[in-house]
Amino acid sequence: MGNKNRQKSAAEWIGTYQLSIFSIILILLPFILPYKALATNIIIFALLVMAFNILLGFVGLLSFCHAALFGAGAYAMGILLVNLKVHLLAGLLVSSAVGGLVALLIGILVIQRVGIYFGLLTLAFNQIAYFVIYGMRDITGGDSGLRGLFRPDLNLGFFTVPLSTELIFYYFVLFWFLGSAFLIKRMADSSFGKVLHGIKENEMRAEAIGCHVKKFKLMAFVLSGTLAALAGALYAIYVKFVSVDIVGFVMSGEIVMMALLGGVSSFYGPLVGSAVFILISDILSGYWERWMLLLGTVFIIFVMFFREGICGGLGDFYEKYLGKSGAIKRDS
Repeated sequence: MGNKNRQKSAAEWIGTYQLSIFSIILILLPFILPYKALATNIIIFALLVMAFNILLGFVGLLSFCHAALFGAGAYAMGILLVNLKVHLLAGLLVSSAVGGLVALLIGILVIQRVGIYFGLLTLAFNQIAYFVIYGMRDITGGDSGLRGLFRPDLNLGFFTVPLSTELIFYYFVLFWFLGSAFLIKRMADSSFGKVLHGIKENEMRAEAIGCHVKKFKLMAFVLSGTLAALAGALYAIYVKFVSVDIVGFVMSGEIVMMALLGGVSSFYGPLVGSAVFILISDILSGYWERWMLLLGTVFIIFVMFFREGICGGLGDFYEKYLGKSGAIKRDS
């Protein structure tokens, strides 16, 4: 009995302070991992998967065009820096807006369909974006990629932040990630988030009670595209190079894998899924050429036996002790 009470107390403590625990982990992440750039990579892709999960987790829409939205932000940022020498913050804002505009144009068409047809349409638009970027060699560099990028320091007028330092750049990226996470959390708790939840649960019923389903889907699609483009813009200044490969369907598949690994029903799922995917990729690629086989096996196991992903499994574990909805799960 005493052991059970201690276990329950530990579970309740973790449930109460989970946000603080995750924040501390994120702050210390560059010092935990083998090198700081790896931590930055995880946070950028966590932001991308978090943007993707607005559609899959909140609305139940499986999109295969987020690589194109990610690429739109990356190429926009690269072109703005290389050709126009814009201020860093202006570049991030404009690049995000470009992603939102691209998402609007794609979304107007794809939201007319549901289910597998929606997924196939988004995949088709992703491939169109790939070949458009590939063919515009004078602007995008084609298969050679967009070169000549640099990571400018953040000039705030009264103070300059040296982003060339890897640790400082990590915290700069983390600032945008946490800001986006806060925005999504507020959205989830708002009436807008509840409408999206209702659409996911029963689209016909939501329409029957007066919800303009397509309008809400389009709004979610645009928000998702805007944040995906922000991740792309940060990625461009992170690697100082933009390859056409980031717009390919392989990237779209990897985004889906990260989301499912972490758990689409969890607020923390995108971060956990991205971290697991990138860490496995980074470690295994140094030892075995065919490391994707092992990663694919891990993915199949999770899809078959852990349908709610890592965070969903942890949520079930805590639910067993707390007797209520697991702390790591999010109602969606």
